Formats: sequence, C-alpha cells, structure tokens
Amino acid sequence: MTELRAAERGRSLLKAKIVFNNRMSSIDCIVKNISTGGAKIAVASTLSIPSEFDLEIPQRGKTYRVQMRWRDTDHMGVEFMDAVESKPPSGSADYEKLEVENARLRATIQALTKRLTDLGQDLSGAL
Repeated sequence: MTELRAAERGRSLLKAKIVFNNRMSSIDCIVKNISTGGAKIAVASTLSIPSEFDLEIPQRGKTYRVQMRWRDTDHMGVEFMDAVESKPPSGSADYEKLEVENARLRATIQALTKRLTDLGQDLSGAL
C-alpha cells in the first residue's frame, strides 16, 4: 500500500469528541494516532458521521475542522482543514514541544535505520 501522508503520525490515546449538525450532535471517540495534518479516529460506528465535522481534543485544548478521507466500520482517517485554539490545559505548550521533538527523533531513527540497512547491517535482532 502506498503511503500518502505528508507527516508521520505518532501513536496516541486521546479522548475526543466528533461534533456536527451545528453543534447539536456529538459522538465520543478516541484519537489513535495523530500528526500535524490528520488523525486516525476510533468510534463505535462510522455510519452516522458526516464527511466534514469538528474534532474536539480537550487534552490539547484544540478543536480541528476535519474532512474524512477514509472509513471502515469502527475507524476513520481525517485530514485537518484548520485548527481553532481553545483554552489550553496547563502544560500543553510543553506537551506540544515534546510531541514535535518526538516526531523529529522518530524521523532521525528511521533515517539511520535505513542507512544501516543500506550499508548491509542486519537489524533483524536489534529491536
């Protein structure tokens, strides 16, 4: 399968809420992984969810306007269209910095692993 994401997604387990119908309807969900451009969301059923909605993530103090890119019975992938800042929880700036650093370190590890593999290093038992 071809990877189409522009940014690497990091694993997460964030409680969130899907909000639609002029804020009259909402569905609880879990953000399973997230990047700067989108997220994978777990829900009980994706059947009644529109293709565009707001995704509220209280732990990050953000609400994202998202567009659904794919769905199966209990997961969906969404692309962030924009983000509206809410009141951030205490320490969220530090958390955001750590997430950026984590993504940078993952990319560095991935590049170094590829370089070692290209040089003929067997990494099958290394991890």
